[in-house]
Amino acid sequence: MSSVDGESRQMRRGQQGFITTMCSEETFRDQYAVLEVIGRGSFAQVILAVHHLTGILVVLKVSYKVTGIFETIETEVELMKRVQHCNVVQLFQVMETMDYVYLVMEAALGGQILWHIPRDRSLEEQEACRAFRQVVCALHYCHEQGVVHRDLKVENILLDKAGNVKLCEFGLGSRFKAGQKLSRACGTPEYCAPELYNGEEYDGPSVDAWSLGVTLFYMLAGRLPFDGKTVPELAEKILDASYEMPAHVSAEAQSLIRQLLTVDPAERATLPQILEHPWLGQEQEHSPGHSRQPLPNLPNPTVLGMMFELGFNIKEVSVSISQKTFDHGMATYLLLQCLLTPGSGFKADV
Repeated sequence: MSSVDGESRQMRRGQQGFITTMCSEETFRDQYAVLEVIGRGSFAQVILAVHHLTGILVVLKVSYKVTGIFETIETEVELMKRVQHCNVVQLFQVMETMDYVYLVMEAALGGQILWHIPRDRSLEEQEACRAFRQVVCALHYCHEQGVVHRDLKVENILLDKAGNVKLCEFGLGSRFKAGQKLSRACGTPEYCAPELYNGEEYDGPSVDAWSLGVTLFYMLAGRLPFDGKTVPELAEKILDASYEMPAHVSAEAQSLIRQLLTVDPAERATLPQILEHPWLGQEQEHSPGHSRQPLPNLPNPTVLGMMFELGFNIKEVSVSISQKTFDHGMATYLLLQCLLTPGSGFKADV
């Protein structure tokens, strides 16, 4: 057996041990039942599960507490608590044990938008326009809440069963104030703006706008605009904004891509300008509202009645909601509220 095979087998044993240990924790087992693992990383697993009390499918991101990784998890939790938009994956609950952090989130069962883009081909422009406008609306909302994403890419854009966008993965995100410059260089190299390669302090929303340009190009071309065998080769192309526009892309879509993939961030299109671009105008009437139903301060009596029947202490639930603790009571409340919201896309399985 080769050393590579041995390492692979050892890694699989480690992943299986991770799941077995994680699923045996009482905090988790009492509330959720695992269906399948749908994603793996070095220090985290993404799991499709069922919430016992409501029968609703959820996604759990389970992260092992490792120095350096835990700080990223804390950032993701903080930012997801802050953003409530219909095109952002909703956070329902946060659980923390001695070894793990569990994020219970909305299940976007359509998967990554990447899966729907044929390689070296593209989405139909109308389909791409609809999805891209939802991404821009979600990101614009995040910026208005003082949150910059910094890792926008097709892998971090999910779809629900109705084909609506759900932006996810805020682990590299940051809080910011208008006019504030950020300094941490992070993100996926192929999506990073030129100023990140120059080692400059940068404007967070402008970096997100560049990544939007790369994302739109991918949607319409089925490939990335910039590539390279080495990071310096990739950086050279990005710094020169050197890419080949696909001939089949409409003139208006090409115009929008150029405005986003502008090297000078001061000249780069802003998100409000993007939303006013003629190419996106065709989808304006069909775009969702700015945000989902906000986190409640005054609980819905109908939902509270349902929770009383499930055995919850209503006073404790009300405190959880008012203090936004994201515990099991608040998670159950939010899941039941989603069921009662017309067109929410949530459906109980039992």
